[in-house]
Amino acid sequence: LIRNDNGPQAEQLLQAIAEQSDVVDVRHRALSQIAERRALAGDEEAALAITDSILAEDPRNERATLLKAGYLIEQRELNTAIADLRAILLDNNQSHAALLLLARAHELDGALDLADDNYNRALQVSNYQPKVTLQYVKFLQDKGRGGRMLPVLEAGLER
Repeated sequence: LIRNDNGPQAEQLLQAIAEQSDVVDVRHRALSQIAERRALAGDEEAALAITDSILAEDPRNERATLLKAGYLIEQRELNTAIADLRAILLDNNQSHAALLLLARAHELDGALDLADDNYNRALQVSNYQPKVTLQYVKFLQDKGRGGRMLPVLEAGLER
């Protein structure tokens, strides 16, 4: 129901899980999914409030930190987002989601070599997932580094 329904029924179920679960990780996961849904629906304020409530209980919660970092990047608060993403990577250096956001933050900040390095790391960590491969290829194309696109695409197809 939750995966297939983006509507109020799924959110009600997630809210019930968040309210009734005695397991902090389960509660935080349910709240994070609600925050993601709210963000996708354009209610950034509600999403941020939920994310902040999770981080108040668990400042190192990866999902909530990723959501907040994405918001900070949209708001061009790049230094804060970069610091938060680096903290995630200290705990989990295999987080391709954190690496992708970090790459985007560096890209927007004009640090293209750092962005390139992080897109490349995300690609390797994700084992060349198609979505990650395409994001890296788009970066290479947009930044005039197209000569490296073909090898990246070929490596992605070999996986």
